[in-house]
Amino acid sequence: MVFYTAAWNASVWAWTIAALVIVTVSYLGVGLSRGGAAWGWGALLFVGLLIVLLFAPVKMKVERSTLKVQMVAFSARYDLEKLQSVGRVSQDDVFSGGAFRTFASGGCFGYYGFFRGGPLKSFTAYVTDGRKLVLLKFPGKAVVVSPSDPDGLVRALSSAFH
Repeated sequence: MVFYTAAWNASVWAWTIAALVIVTVSYLGVGLSRGGAAWGWGALLFVGLLIVLLFAPVKMKVERSTLKVQMVAFSARYDLEKLQSVGRVSQDDVFSGGAFRTFASGGCFGYYGFFRGGPLKSFTAYVTDGRKLVLLKFPGKAVVVSPSDPDGLVRALSSAFH
C-alpha cells in the first residue's frame, strides 16, 4: 500500500481563501443588513461550500490492483488492471485548448470533478497542485491526479502493472 497525499499549491489556497472570505462577508453583510430570513438564505452559501468540500481529494492509495482516490467524504476506485498508460503531464497537456468544467470545482479546495474539451476531450480530475500532474488512461476514460510524489506514483504503477 502506497500513500500519496494531495497537497494544495498556492493557487488552490488562494481560491479557497477567497471563496471563504466572499461567502463569509456576503453572509454577514446580508444577514446584518436585513436580518430574519436573510440569515437562513445566507446559510445556503455555506451549505454549498460544504458540498464542494466533501468531494475535495485528500490522498491516493495504491492497494493491490486498485488506485483509490480518497476525498473528504467519499472515495473513487480505479481498476489498475485496466490501466493502459500512465505518465507525467503538464497543465497545458490537460487544461489548455478549451477544457471546461461540466461538474467540477475550479479551484476552491482543488480542481476536481468532470471536465470536457481540451487535448483530453473528456476527463476526471483530482488536482490540488497543477505542477505535479499524472495522467492515467483507461479504456474510455482519462483520470488526472496530482500526488505529492508524481514520479513515485508513475514508477509504482508502471512497475506493478506493466
